[in-house]
Amino acid sequence: MFILEKKIIKTIEQYKDIFFFLIITALGVAIRILGRNFISKDMFVFLNPWFHTMKELGGFSGLSIQVGDYNILYQTIIAFLTYINIDPVISYKIVSCIFDFLLAYYGAIFICELSGRSMCKLTFNCAYCLILLFPTVVFNSSFWGQCDSIYVFFCILTLRNLYKGKYVLAFVFLGAAFAFKLQTIFIVPFIICYYFYKKDFSILNFLISALVLELSGIPGFLAGRSLLAPWDIYLFQTKEQPVMYANIPNLWVLTGGDYETLGKFAVILTICLLGAGLYLVLSSKKELLHPEDFLNFACWSCWTCVLFLPVMHERYTYGLDIMLLLLCFLSKIYIPFALVSGTLSLLSYSYFLFDTAYMERPAALLFLISYLLYTYIIYLRQSAKQAPKNVLHIEQHSS
Repeated sequence: MFILEKKIIKTIEQYKDIFFFLIITALGVAIRILGRNFISKDMFVFLNPWFHTMKELGGFSGLSIQVGDYNILYQTIIAFLTYINIDPVISYKIVSCIFDFLLAYYGAIFICELSGRSMCKLTFNCAYCLILLFPTVVFNSSFWGQCDSIYVFFCILTLRNLYKGKYVLAFVFLGAAFAFKLQTIFIVPFIICYYFYKKDFSILNFLISALVLELSGIPGFLAGRSLLAPWDIYLFQTKEQPVMYANIPNLWVLTGGDYETLGKFAVILTICLLGAGLYLVLSSKKELLHPEDFLNFACWSCWTCVLFLPVMHERYTYGLDIMLLLLCFLSKIYIPFALVSGTLSLLSYSYFLFDTAYMERPAALLFLISYLLYTYIIYLRQSAKQAPKNVLHIEQHSS
């Protein structure tokens, strides 16, 4: 071996973590470039027309009216993009892809902190790689042109700061997530449970999130919009598509899509299930202090919502998939659940984007069974953790 080769190998070994990070980042960029010219149905029917409408209205002047069904903050981003001389399809995707990388980076940091290996470069790089190159993460931004990485990024920051006890910052990020997507509501039941569990922050902190959502509408207010516009938009969204499900393998695939009959029932059922989760917390049957319990219960909250609520779309499992991926770094027991959820998400994405075959009922049944097993396991594992304490207590009492 030549001396130069030895030096190169030594350098690679010394800086292997940095090289790996840079290579994965480069691959993440390259694979997203491949989808830059793909035109999804949503891009053709909604996003592209919204862009041209905003441009015709004069960019930021167009914020005076509602264009599309996204909230004012995302509409402001669209207005900003009209001033940049780039194909709107590509400009939409660039914004979403930027948040792909931010989500992968901070998701990796979060799992390192939860695992107690904050300085472990191997854990960080593996988590970063897994999130960044996860098929549905790539498809969502670079092929579909959707923005789910944005709100989920802020959801991860919310959970991270909530766990670290930085409550004001957590609720600021929660408000930022809400400013982009109403689906942020999926983690709110968990936050309420955590409020009852920790008892060291006020429920009034939700007003911080409400204020952030309101402040996100300032560009619209300056253009003449009502101060209630950010709230009215989400109220409209809840009534926009009266369907039980849309390409997502949730419970209602198995029962039929009669929204008029089942819509309210589905909402009440979901509230009851989430209430049962709160009851377990209040009864000390479910602890939230351990990092694994913290994240698996947040994941359970999200999974319960997407599985049982009506008007769910295939993209709404995005946050669930990310949390399940992160859980795999805390315990191997979550790997099958991450595989099932990720695979079903990929199938539903492919069905919408590429018109591939998709068997809804088998997928829905598998999704439901996985959820039930997951629910059983996170409770069983909690009971197992408590068992030694109970045994010790009995032994002490007997002596």
